[in-house]
Amino acid sequence: MQLTEDDERDRLRGYGYDDDYVEFGMQLATDPPDAAGIVLPTVEAVTGRPEPSPSGRGRTPSSFRTTP
Repeated sequence: MQLTEDDERDRLRGYGYDDDYVEFGMQLATDPPDAAGIVLPTVEAVTGRPEPSPSGRGRTPSSFRTTP
């Protein structure tokens, strides 16, 4: 179920976040900066393996670990 913006604000406040943080989070969610769409090679650089595809991200974390 997708929340309305007001419901999301209420949800975040329920976690104890103050109004400034809630509004910052809402701004990021509704109007992300251009840099948010840039994919960096960090995962592959750190693990030596390519980043999992979107369909592979739902697997357990152990499926992405390297074996010693």
